[in-house]
Amino acid sequence: MKNCCLIFCFFFFLPALKLSAQVTVQRSWYYTAVDTLSVADLREQAFVPLKSASPLFHNKGIYWFRLDIENKQPDKDLIIAIKNPHLDSVFLFQSIQDEIRTTDVQGNDFKKKDGEYLRYVRFKVEGNTSTVWLKTRLKKEILFPVTVTTEMDFYKAESISLLKLGIYYGIAGIVLLVNLILYFSFREPKFLYYSCLLFLVTLLFAYADGLYVLVSRNAIWLNYASLPVMWGAVFASALFSAKFLELDHRYNYAYQITRAILFVIACCFLAYILWDWTGAVLLGNMGLPLLVGLYWGIAVSRFRKHIEARFYVLASTLSLFFTLYFFIFRFAGPNFLNLMPSELKIGNILQMLILSIGILHRVKVLHKEHAYYREEIQRYLKERPVVETDDKEVLPEQDVFTQLQDQFGLSEREIDVLKLLAEGFTNQRIGETLYLSSNTVKFHIRNIYMKMDINNRAQAVSKIHGVSA
Repeated sequence: MKNCCLIFCFFFFLPALKLSAQVTVQRSWYYTAVDTLSVADLREQAFVPLKSASPLFHNKGIYWFRLDIENKQPDKDLIIAIKNPHLDSVFLFQSIQDEIRTTDVQGNDFKKKDGEYLRYVRFKVEGNTSTVWLKTRLKKEILFPVTVTTEMDFYKAESISLLKLGIYYGIAGIVLLVNLILYFSFREPKFLYYSCLLFLVTLLFAYADGLYVLVSRNAIWLNYASLPVMWGAVFASALFSAKFLELDHRYNYAYQITRAILFVIACCFLAYILWDWTGAVLLGNMGLPLLVGLYWGIAVSRFRKHIEARFYVLASTLSLFFTLYFFIFRFAGPNFLNLMPSELKIGNILQMLILSIGILHRVKVLHKEHAYYREEIQRYLKERPVVETDDKEVLPEQDVFTQLQDQFGLSEREIDVLKLLAEGFTNQRIGETLYLSSNTVKFHIRNIYMKMDINNRAQAVSKIHGVSA
């Protein structure tokens, strides 16, 4: 645990290398619904100061950004970086001999022409540059996190960033592998659902980190590949949450709301693909925090009685705040925290740590259940007196349980459960075999104990052998 805390602090709070503050930038922006602003009018146009990475939301249209740069080391070249992997094209304009000209263009539409695998759009300009203009369309998210640093500082920051990415994806990979091993060991669906959720969320982070370019530099792939991944992450989140909290038929409303959210997300993403509507993808992205909020509220309502709910609330609180903020609040008001997609990893790492503890607790409970049931049955078989059966006819198994059903008034489903109890199945395995929830299995077992006037599984086995003897 101490090592995990040290890694967490290093990853987010301890700057491994302090970059020099030699460059100051004043950012401002301007929006036009149609591309009517001429290059000649850029100097006279009234730009609005950009106080965060997110300008005001507008559906489609052209965004212009003006960067007024002051470099204390004009002999060192500058790098202008925009950490948004969804930009189709970004045009760079500079003043050359008192005339504003297009000097470079980058983006997803131009990845095939690039010789390098660039994660984000970046431009290199001379160190004495005082003002540049950037022109783009913000299609998928209203986010323009532009930074200006010296070339040396940029590559230092990029090295630190890649180191952090390696640590994060290494942790995620280890947690994913452990959950898969636990699933194949215990056949507990929670491990499988969490593995799927973690895998899809990791793919979303990989997209935000600009890593999809390593797979393909095709513009269609870079623009739309994250949409099915987002839908799958929402679906996996619902499956895992319902299974982890062990929700039964009383929470049918949660399943209905989940289906509605998944349907709306699919429609929104389809509208974005067909009509290039920015608002549609923004609405679709809101499905994830809304779904997390739904199951978080259910977990809060079950906090006192269910230990799984406590783990879920602790694991999801910070993650819920970050997802709500990033996908909803920053579009509904001022971006007061100025969070970036990478900050969502804070909540995700905490969630992985807490849920891993919760899952390990579940493993411990399962192990104790297995050991307890096995010991009870073995103890009974050792203590059971030897009964002479030479002159007695042993009833077939079916007749034994039919007699038990008639004698104690057991239902067909209770007989099914009793058969599996006699074979030493745990509650979890009984539920998987009969396609019942954990709470339903417990309900049937309580009824069996009450009707047969017994208190544990060993006594149930004793009743069965008493009839068959």
